[in-house]
Amino acid sequence: MFGFALKSTFVYMLWNKYKSQTISIVVSALLLVVIFSIYDDLFTIVKISNKENILLLFLSKWILVFAILIFNWYVFGKIHLKKPIEEKVFSQNNQTTTQNKEILNNKKLKTKSDVILQKYMDKDVD
Repeated sequence: MFGFALKSTFVYMLWNKYKSQTISIVVSALLLVVIFSIYDDLFTIVKISNKENILLLFLSKWILVFAILIFNWYVFGKIHLKKPIEEKVFSQNNQTTTQNKEILNNKKLKTKSDVILQKYMDKDVD
């Protein structure tokens, strides 16, 4: 039962993260199947009746296929456009962490216990 919970959680996380891309791939695959099946049917009809329209039929098929591929390329391209924005935020956070590290590595800084010890050390010296 625990294995099923892990598997379903993993699938749920993937679905939430890549839902639009998965739907786009499935719809595109279905459209390509429909386009090729319609093309085969129309090709057999045009081959029998009129040979002049075969080139137009061939070009229209490949224009539709390329349109689907370009659409998918655009949808998947949006994923890569989001990454540089996250990297800029990380680089700004990285600058603040380097400033914090410089402050923490500074030897002049004293903790509260160092201040208390120094206070009592100064009293003993007097």
